[in-house]
Amino acid sequence: MKKILAIFVRAKVDFDRSKAYWGYVQFIMMIYVTLRVSEDTKWGAWIFAHPWVIVVFIVLMLWVMRRIGKLITRHVYPKELNEINRANPYFMEMYDKIMKL
Repeated sequence: MKKILAIFVRAKVDFDRSKAYWGYVQFIMMIYVTLRVSEDTKWGAWIFAHPWVIVVFIVLMLWVMRRIGKLITRHVYPKELNEINRANPYFMEMYDKIMKL
């Protein structure tokens, strides 16, 4: 019974870790479907006549997503973590003791 449970736990961890990568696949598929829908328009015809535009657009969007992620990691997350820690009385007590040293 423990072996079966361990197999399920390992499978769940693997599935959870792969969620982020599946999001990238969905993002690329969403761009492709959007472009295919607009294929009959003037802009869509131009984009499919020049396939390199699709690759450049995907690379540009991934670059923008990375920049936004860095911005959030550097500026938003530390402030959020600081507010969470201030709301935690045990952390503030420990922090005060450290500052008195």
